[in-house]
Amino acid sequence: NDDYYLDLPLGRDFTSSIEELKEALARTETRGSTALWNALRAALEHAKRGTRRKKVLLTITDGLNMHNAPIGFEQLLRYAQQSEIAIYFVMLPPEEDERSAWRSARRRLLKLAEVTGGEVHFPESLEQVEPICRKIAQDIRSQYVLAYYPSNRARDGTYRTVRVEVRPPKGSGPVTVRTRTGYYAPRPEGASSNGP
Repeated sequence: NDDYYLDLPLGRDFTSSIEELKEALARTETRGSTALWNALRAALEHAKRGTRRKKVLLTITDGLNMHNAPIGFEQLLRYAQQSEIAIYFVMLPPEEDERSAWRSARRRLLKLAEVTGGEVHFPESLEQVEPICRKIAQDIRSQYVLAYYPSNRARDGTYRTVRVEVRPPKGSGPVTVRTRTGYYAPRPEGASSNGP
Protein backbone atom coordinates (compact mmCIF):
# COMPACT_ATOMS: atom_id res chain seq x y z
CA ASN A 1 0.00 0.00 0.00
CA ASP A 2 0.94 3.66 -0.07
CA ASP A 3 1.57 3.37 3.68
CA TYR A 4 2.92 0.40 5.60
CA TYR A 5 1.47 -0.71 8.94
CA LEU A 6 1.77 -3.47 11.52
CA ASP A 7 -1.38 -5.54 11.67
CA LEU A 8 -1.12 -7.76 14.75
CA PRO A 9 -3.73 -7.46 17.50
CA LEU A 10 -3.47 -4.25 19.51
CA GLY A 11 -0.45 -4.19 21.79
CA ARG A 12 1.25 -7.21 20.20
CA ASP A 13 4.67 -6.69 18.64
CA PHE A 14 5.40 -10.29 17.69
CA THR A 15 3.53 -13.58 17.54
CA SER A 16 4.21 -17.24 16.94
CA SER A 17 0.50 -17.94 16.46
CA ILE A 18 -0.41 -19.11 12.96
CA GLU A 19 -4.04 -18.05 13.61
CA GLU A 20 -3.03 -14.47 14.49
CA LEU A 21 -0.90 -14.29 11.36
CA LYS A 22 -3.76 -15.59 9.20
CA GLU A 23 -6.16 -13.05 10.73
CA ALA A 24 -3.68 -10.21 10.14
CA LEU A 25 -3.18 -11.24 6.51
CA ALA A 26 -6.95 -11.54 5.99
CA ARG A 27 -7.38 -7.91 7.15
CA THR A 28 -4.79 -6.64 4.68
CA GLU A 29 -6.15 -4.35 1.98
CA THR A 30 -4.19 -3.75 -1.20
CA ARG A 31 -4.45 -0.37 -2.86
CA GLY A 32 -2.21 2.27 -4.36
CA SER A 33 1.52 1.88 -4.86
CA THR A 34 3.86 -0.24 -2.78
CA ALA A 35 5.87 1.43 -0.02
CA LEU A 36 8.23 -1.55 0.01
CA TRP A 37 11.46 0.27 0.89
CA ASN A 38 9.69 2.08 3.74
CA ALA A 39 8.08 -1.15 4.97
CA LEU A 40 11.40 -3.01 4.85
CA ARG A 41 13.10 -0.25 6.83
CA ALA A 42 10.28 -0.29 9.40
CA ALA A 43 10.37 -4.10 9.60
CA LEU A 44 14.15 -4.09 10.18
CA GLU A 45 13.70 -1.47 12.90
CA HIS A 46 10.81 -3.42 14.45
CA ALA A 47 12.73 -6.72 14.40
CA LYS A 48 15.52 -5.15 16.47
CA ARG A 49 13.09 -5.13 19.39
CA GLY A 50 12.67 -8.90 19.21
CA THR A 51 14.40 -11.09 21.76
CA ARG A 52 15.69 -13.87 19.51
CA ARG A 53 19.32 -13.80 18.50
CA LYS A 54 18.78 -15.00 14.94
CA LYS A 55 16.43 -12.69 13.05
CA VAL A 56 15.09 -13.09 9.54
CA LEU A 57 12.73 -10.99 7.50
CA LEU A 58 10.64 -12.84 4.89
CA THR A 59 9.11 -10.62 2.22
CA ILE A 60 6.72 -11.83 -0.48
CA THR A 61 6.36 -9.22 -3.22
CA ASP A 62 5.81 -8.65 -6.90
CA GLY A 63 8.42 -5.88 -6.70
CA LEU A 64 6.27 -3.50 -8.71
CA ASN A 65 4.88 0.03 -8.24
CA MET A 66 7.56 1.13 -5.78
CA HIS A 67 7.50 4.77 -6.90
CA ASN A 68 6.36 6.47 -3.71
CA ALA A 69 9.24 5.62 -1.42
CA PRO A 70 10.61 8.59 0.56
CA ILE A 71 13.49 6.35 1.65
CA GLY A 72 15.80 5.64 -1.28
CA PHE A 73 17.19 2.24 -2.15
CA GLU A 74 20.77 3.19 -1.25
CA GLN A 75 19.63 4.35 2.21
CA LEU A 76 17.77 1.08 2.72
CA LEU A 77 20.75 -0.94 1.52
CA ARG A 78 23.08 0.72 4.02
CA TYR A 79 20.53 0.33 6.82
CA ALA A 80 20.12 -3.37 5.98
CA GLN A 81 23.90 -3.81 6.01
CA GLN A 82 24.02 -2.29 9.49
CA SER A 83 21.32 -4.60 10.82
CA GLU A 84 21.92 -8.17 11.92
CA ILE A 85 18.84 -9.38 10.06
CA ALA A 86 18.91 -11.63 6.99
CA ILE A 87 16.31 -10.73 4.36
CA TYR A 88 14.66 -13.45 2.28
CA PHE A 89 12.46 -12.52 -0.66
CA VAL A 90 9.89 -14.48 -2.65
CA MET A 91 9.37 -12.44 -5.82
CA LEU A 92 6.14 -13.30 -7.58
CA PRO A 93 6.19 -13.75 -11.36
CA PRO A 94 5.34 -10.66 -13.43
CA GLU A 95 2.60 -10.16 -15.96
CA GLU A 96 3.88 -9.83 -19.53
CA ASP A 97 3.64 -6.01 -19.56
CA GLU A 98 5.48 -5.70 -16.21
CA ARG A 99 8.70 -7.52 -17.12
CA SER A 100 10.91 -4.42 -17.40
CA ALA A 101 9.97 -3.02 -13.99
CA TRP A 102 10.17 -6.53 -12.50
CA ARG A 103 13.76 -6.98 -13.75
CA SER A 104 14.80 -3.66 -12.21
CA ALA A 105 13.26 -4.59 -8.85
CA ARG A 106 14.80 -8.07 -9.11
CA ARG A 107 18.33 -6.61 -9.20
CA ARG A 108 17.65 -4.56 -6.09
CA LEU A 109 16.14 -7.44 -4.14
CA LEU A 110 19.09 -9.66 -5.06
CA LYS A 111 21.45 -6.98 -3.72
CA LEU A 112 19.51 -6.61 -0.45
CA ALA A 113 19.49 -10.36 0.08
CA GLU A 114 23.19 -10.64 -0.74
CA VAL A 115 24.37 -7.99 1.73
CA THR A 116 22.28 -9.44 4.57
CA GLY A 117 23.05 -13.13 4.00
CA GLY A 118 19.53 -13.84 2.76
CA GLU A 119 18.23 -15.20 -0.50
CA VAL A 120 15.74 -14.44 -3.29
CA HIS A 121 13.39 -17.04 -4.77
CA PHE A 122 11.54 -16.69 -8.06
CA PRO A 123 8.50 -18.98 -8.22
CA GLU A 124 6.98 -19.51 -11.64
CA SER A 125 3.46 -19.70 -10.17
CA LEU A 126 1.59 -18.88 -6.97
CA GLU A 127 1.35 -22.60 -6.18
CA GLN A 128 5.13 -22.66 -5.67
CA VAL A 129 5.11 -19.95 -2.97
CA GLU A 130 4.13 -22.18 -0.04
CA PRO A 131 6.77 -24.88 -0.78
CA ILE A 132 9.39 -22.13 -1.16
CA CYS A 133 8.41 -20.66 2.22
CA ARG A 134 8.73 -24.13 3.78
CA LYS A 135 12.21 -24.45 2.23
CA ILE A 136 13.19 -21.05 3.63
CA ALA A 137 11.95 -22.10 7.10
CA GLN A 138 14.03 -25.27 6.88
CA ASP A 139 17.04 -23.26 5.70
CA ILE A 140 16.71 -20.86 8.64
CA ARG A 141 16.55 -23.74 11.13
CA SER A 142 19.79 -25.23 9.78
CA GLN A 143 21.89 -22.05 9.93
CA TYR A 144 24.82 -21.44 12.22
CA VAL A 145 26.04 -18.21 13.72
CA LEU A 146 29.71 -17.57 13.11
CA ALA A 147 31.50 -14.82 15.01
CA TYR A 148 35.06 -13.59 15.02
CA TYR A 149 37.28 -10.83 16.36
CA PRO A 150 38.58 -8.58 13.57
CA SER A 151 42.27 -7.84 13.30
CA ASN A 152 41.42 -4.21 12.50
CA ARG A 153 40.20 -2.85 15.86
CA ALA A 154 39.67 0.74 14.63
CA ARG A 155 36.27 2.09 15.65
CA ASP A 156 35.89 4.26 12.57
CA GLY A 157 32.49 3.27 11.14
CA THR A 158 33.97 2.04 7.85
CA TYR A 159 32.52 -0.84 5.86
CA ARG A 160 34.59 -4.02 6.02
CA THR A 161 34.10 -6.96 3.70
CA VAL A 162 33.98 -10.51 4.96
CA ARG A 163 34.67 -13.73 3.07
CA VAL A 164 33.88 -17.15 4.51
CA GLU A 165 35.32 -20.31 3.00
CA VAL A 166 34.14 -23.78 3.97
CA ARG A 167 36.01 -26.96 3.25
CA PRO A 168 33.57 -29.81 3.82
CA PRO A 169 34.95 -33.14 5.05
CA LYS A 170 35.76 -35.71 2.40
CA GLY A 171 32.75 -37.78 1.47
CA SER A 172 30.21 -35.27 2.69
CA GLY A 173 27.60 -33.83 0.37
CA PRO A 174 27.64 -30.33 -1.06
CA VAL A 175 27.58 -27.46 1.41
CA THR A 176 25.89 -24.13 0.72
CA VAL A 177 27.49 -21.09 2.31
CA ARG A 178 25.52 -17.87 2.45
CA THR A 179 26.90 -15.02 4.51
CA ARG A 180 26.75 -11.28 4.79
CA THR A 181 29.14 -9.51 2.48
CA GLY A 182 30.52 -7.42 5.33
CA TYR A 183 29.72 -5.13 8.22
CA TYR A 184 30.17 -1.56 9.42
CA ALA A 185 32.72 -1.13 12.18
CA PRO A 186 31.37 0.49 15.33
CA ARG A 187 31.96 4.16 15.96
CA PRO A 188 33.31 5.58 19.21
CA GLU A 189 30.70 6.44 21.85
CA GLY A 190 29.04 9.75 21.03
CA ALA A 191 30.34 9.90 17.44
CA SER A 192 27.75 10.86 14.83
CA SER A 193 26.94 8.48 12.03
CA ASN A 194 26.43 9.43 8.40
CA GLY A 195 24.13 6.44 7.97
CA PRO A 196 20.33 6.55 7.78
